[in-house]
Amino acid sequence: MPALPPVPAAAPSRAESELLALVNEFRTSGTLYGDASLRVGTCAAAFSPRPPLGSAAPLAAAAQSHANYLGFNPYSGHSEVGGRPYFTGIGPAERLQVAHLPNAFAGLWPHLAAWGETAAYGYPTARSVLAAWLASPLHCAVLMNPEMTHVGVAYMDSSAAINHHVWVQVFAAYH
Repeated sequence: MPALPPVPAAAPSRAESELLALVNEFRTSGTLYGDASLRVGTCAAAFSPRPPLGSAAPLAAAAQSHANYLGFNPYSGHSEVGGRPYFTGIGPAERLQVAHLPNAFAGLWPHLAAWGETAAYGYPTARSVLAAWLASPLHCAVLMNPEMTHVGVAYMDSSAAINHHVWVQVFAAYH
């Protein structure tokens, strides 16, 4: 079995940083005012500007966990199938627990108001995966949810992987 890509350190990769910057640019400008090349589908006129998201290492760890799973398994989706390589949990909520999110935010866990996840593979750039998510009403709603305050971004691509250019974002709202 190939080695796992590392859990994100303090600094995200260039691809992850680019995706976060694009997401925040889109959120803060609103879908009516953002980059015209990203205004697609129902996201084109649905949302007013939103606050930018903060980056959170525990959320990035949860995102990386699922990116590893998606990269090395012939499966896509948000819930994992037990017994597969890199299986860590059955869904996003369990991945948040595996990432020790309650401890990482020093008491903020009881104030977790909402969470969400976007995942995709096969898109070679941050811009292309964001355009795909924005073309999906459900993914766009997660990206533009005004309650969300933090996000963890993961990108995984390995020559040993089954699926390439894997992107996962895990969102959380703290109140």
